Formats: sequence, C-alpha cells, structure tokens
Amino acid sequence: DYKACAADCDTAIGIDQTLSKAYFRKATAMKGMGRIPDALKTIQLGLVHDPINKEGMRQRDALKGMTDKMTEAQDQNAMGFSRRALVIVEQLITEVGTNVKDVNVLKMQILLKLQRPEDALNMSNAMMRAGYSGDVSLLMTRADCLYSMGDIDNAVKHLQQAMRSDPDNATARKELKRVKEVADVKKRGAECYKAQDLDGAIEHWT
Repeated sequence: DYKACAADCDTAIGIDQTLSKAYFRKATAMKGMGRIPDALKTIQLGLVHDPINKEGMRQRDALKGMTDKMTEAQDQNAMGFSRRALVIVEQLITEVGTNVKDVNVLKMQILLKLQRPEDALNMSNAMMRAGYSGDVSLLMTRADCLYSMGDIDNAVKHLQQAMRSDPDNATARKELKRVKEVADVKKRGAECYKAQDLDGAIEHWT
C-alpha cells in the first residue's frame, strides 16, 4: 500500500525532519507508485540529513540511472529519433519492470510519435485498470491517443477530466481549448455537408 506508506513517512518527517530513513522509505513507496523523479528528489532530501547512508546512496544511484535514461529517451523523441527513444525505454522497462507509471507514459508518448496510437491506447487501458485513472499525465496522453485516432469527443472528455484533477494545469487548459476548437470546426463542416454546401464542408474539414 504505497500511498499509505508515503503518508506515514510524511507524518514521521513532520515529527522529525532529520529522520533520513523516513525519506528513504517514502522514496521506495514513490518508486512503487511509478513516480521516479519524485522518488529521486525525496532520496536527495534524505541524504542531506545522512549523506553517507549506504542504502540512500544505492537508491539514489539507481533512481538517477533511471531518470537519466528517461531524459535521454525524451530528448531523442523530441528531436525526432523516436525509434531510438523506444529502444532506450524498452531497456529501462527491462530494468524496472512494466508497472512504473512515468516510464509507461513516456513509452506511450513515443508510440504516438511513431504513429502507433492504437498501441499507446492499449497501454493506457491497462494503466487505467491498474488504478491510475485519475492521473493527469495519463489522461492527457490518452487524449492525444484518441485525438490521433479521430475520436475528438472522447479526447475532450479526457482533457476535461484532467482539468478537474488539476485545475491549474496550464498545458491541459491550452490543449483542451485547442481540441475544442478543432471539434467546433469539424461540427461546422458536418453542418455544411448536411446543408449540401459541399464547398463549405471541404473548407472546414480541410
């Protein structure tokens, strides 16, 4: 029960902010929840209070290796080398398993760049069943999958759910506005088509 474990660690830290073991245990729980960057930050906070702790240093090095690979894969994907990024992520999954949320979301984003939205959506379905249905990054990536497959209405619903989970998320707000505008243009094209205004339909759908 990683969530309850992290909460107990927060309680312990609230009592004694120098209790390094609480930071290390919380990092282990966060890793279990798939929050690799957050786990690394927590480990580093623990090492401030106990800089020579062997367990903490071992966890830090392992988590840093994971985050470095994730950063490399993100950079490769952003530069257009998505196949190379996918190889890196697959290697990472071999090391950390298939249940790390951040890694899975990154793989989905890479699959989208490779124009494989169905595969990315199938991954997201498994994650939703695993208990990540309210996760903002997953909801936004699912919206990208659905949008890529032409299911604009469901893409809007996912972005709206992401906004309910995180009302201050500027990226989700901007994407929701953009996708709604696309939906409106598509609707106007359909209205033109029904009215047999074929030129208007072509203009809007284009």
